[in-house]
Amino acid sequence: MTLFQAFVLGIVQGLTEFLPISSTAHLILVPWLLNWTFKEDVAFVFNVLLQLGTLTAVVVYFWKDLWKIALAVLNGLRQGKPFESADARLGWLAVPATIPAGLIGLLFKSLIEDLQRQPLLIATIVVGAAALFLVERISKHDRNLDSLTWLDAFIIGCSQILALLPGVSRSAATMSGGLLRGLKRDGAARFSVLMSIPILLAASLVAV
Repeated sequence: MTLFQAFVLGIVQGLTEFLPISSTAHLILVPWLLNWTFKEDVAFVFNVLLQLGTLTAVVVYFWKDLWKIALAVLNGLRQGKPFESADARLGWLAVPATIPAGLIGLLFKSLIEDLQRQPLLIATIVVGAAALFLVERISKHDRNLDSLTWLDAFIIGCSQILALLPGVSRSAATMSGGLLRGLKRDGAARFSVLMSIPILLAASLVAV
């Protein structure tokens, strides 16, 4: 892989990660269309490590929100009331939302790596787009993020499992899960971004 190829793929990752289109799919599709050939293990690790750039961007952009949540969690623990404030609960709810995809990712790591090498599986991007469109239509959009429950977080976390397929957008999958639980669009989007932090960090560490 040349520096130019790495730069192009970095741009692709940056443009697609937080849109409801699969960044992983585009990282597979672009080299395929341009006839770039990489070692399979190197390409997989490189694509995963690109997530560190995404993670950095998330932390920098949302640092005020993250700091507020972190302080609320620490204050809640100090006072013996870890779930009393809305911000503290939001921080804790990211845990059950992360477990399903993290667990499946570890158990089926080899299979997932193999799927990354199949450009034709990117056709599943259509399924993700169709699901988001359908959920958007049928959802009530009447719940604020502070009404999120442990069950909601777990169900949204289960929807993140779909993003292990190379053509399914993580943002689209998790936002669909949030909308399906009745969250308003901004709440579903915010929780989707919050969920991305532990899962992107875990994926990067496993790849290393």
